[in-house]
Amino acid sequence: MAIIKINGREVNTDKVLVKTTRKVKTVGDFIKELQPNFERIVMHAMGKGEKPFQDPEHLKRWLVNNQEGYPHFNADIFKFFFAILCSL
Repeated sequence: MAIIKINGREVNTDKVLVKTTRKVKTVGDFIKELQPNFERIVMHAMGKGEKPFQDPEHLKRWLVNNQEGYPHFNADIFKFFFAILCSL
């Protein structure tokens, strides 16, 4: 089990979120898929002196809308990206 700590928050990256006969997707898989776009949004906003996400709810909506094949809120995915925002 891979549990990582980021800014005091624990994230279980091995937790399975999608399991079908053809694929298994874990929290870590979704983080890897979301991270490049998340980083682009953060860099673009910071370059303009703006906040990348207006509030935690905005980040939650963005994550749910961009998780391919899993349009649900997941606390571990949110904690991972929220911790990054809090460290900026």
